[in-house]
Amino acid sequence: MTVRKVQGKKGVRFYYRFMRHGKAYSGVCEGCTSLTEAKRYDIQEQAKIDSDPDSRKEARSTSMAEAWELVPKHSGARREVSRTHLQMQESAWRDFSAFLGDQKPAVLHVSEIAPRHAQSYITHIREAGKYISKSNRAKVALTSRTCNSYLGLLRTLLDRLIGIGLLDSNPFAGIPKLQKKQTPREPFTADECRLIESKADPFCFALYVFGISTGLRAGDICKIRWEDVDFDSGCLRVNTGKTGRIVHIPILPKLEAFLIEQKERMGGGEFILPEHAAAYSGNRSGISRRFKSLLASLGIQSKIPRKGARSISVKDIHSLRHTFCFEALRGGIPAPVVKNIVGHSSILMTEHYQDHARIEDIRAAMLGLPEHITGSGKSRQPQQDDISKLIRNISPDQRQKILAILKETTNEKA
Repeated sequence: MTVRKVQGKKGVRFYYRFMRHGKAYSGVCEGCTSLTEAKRYDIQEQAKIDSDPDSRKEARSTSMAEAWELVPKHSGARREVSRTHLQMQESAWRDFSAFLGDQKPAVLHVSEIAPRHAQSYITHIREAGKYISKSNRAKVALTSRTCNSYLGLLRTLLDRLIGIGLLDSNPFAGIPKLQKKQTPREPFTADECRLIESKADPFCFALYVFGISTGLRAGDICKIRWEDVDFDSGCLRVNTGKTGRIVHIPILPKLEAFLIEQKERMGGGEFILPEHAAAYSGNRSGISRRFKSLLASLGIQSKIPRKGARSISVKDIHSLRHTFCFEALRGGIPAPVVKNIVGHSSILMTEHYQDHARIEDIRAAMLGLPEHITGSGKSRQPQQDDISKLIRNISPDQRQKILAILKETTNEKA
């Protein structure tokens, strides 16, 4: 419903425009001198259309295919719907239409869609996947996220059909979203990190070095600019894309060496990784797929298979961020400091990475409990606390020297 006021040579006039049963109606609000009167006139005109038997009959006879053709033209949205969103919506609508055509053949027109039909379709995709399959592979259940996406797309679409008078209520409105059962990504082990670093192609190596040294997300890595690098202070200043937070990250030696080499190779430009920036702007998911292909080629298990459903990804490019956070917390960096480095909005999100503790770490920590608990006869020596504190407070070079002395001493005893 739209009522607008127009100032003309003959004074002020009010005009109405609305959609009913797939048609647009418009005209002058005769005799109206105020916006309130014009809105009342508009409502009366809509009531006339609704009471017209021929008009109601036309609405009841609108097929599923005809309804889709009406939506893009008469969406009623203030801003234009993106092409990508329309393609996703059309895919969901055609899948739903195919389901009704085969499973509910009595439903011929859009006005006959009932909540039970909507519920049957959502149940189907939750248990067996999309009704229209693009391949000959066995159908598998969709993830909670994908099911919720389809539900949202169809719910929005039918709201638009209500707006043009083809429906009185939304049959998808009462269907709750699925609770997301997220399987957290796992950090890479030290051996996996060494393998990736030694075997990665130049494209994936750049992603690895940035990810493992900064904990930045893939999008921020691909779009990082030379202006974000301060070699004098040895620090990165990055405006994160997801949260908009500005983070300051010290440049570790491994990343510094890469940046210097990249600077010499590129000789300037806007982006540190121009190839990655171009790839990310054209196809974001392609970055992740390329890194997953590397993991597969190295034999790194990145998925957990599920019976009758899609495999769950547990290691991918985002695992570099998990690895950085986990190792930082494990190495004694306080959670608030890690939070500021990676740009988390909540300290709870940062502390979540502590859940990655491996069974070896847990076992080592538990063996340090007093003897009356462990029963091992090897209680934690007080000196161990002093050694741990000392190691955390010395420089990396000093650690290397101490390690060399310990190795030499061990070899002499052997």
